[in-house]
Amino acid sequence: MTLIIGFRTKDGVVIGGDRKILRGFEVEYSPKYYIYQDSIVLFAVGLTGIVDDFYDILQAEISSGRIIQSLYEF
Repeated sequence: MTLIIGFRTKDGVVIGGDRKILRGFEVEYSPKYYIYQDSIVLFAVGLTGIVDDFYDILQAEISSGRIIQSLYEF
């Protein structure tokens, strides 16, 4: 189970989440978020391999310079 908590303040947004990741029978502690240009933070939960692949593909798309036109494309 993943816990992600967020709230808005007058100065911005605060988001926090647990760090425990289960890969098969191995436990690892690392962040479950991706930060883009110090202004966009994405949290993803689910099967670890799929989340890792999503972050890799997202980074490749960002690096390619291609502009994402819609939420559907994202």
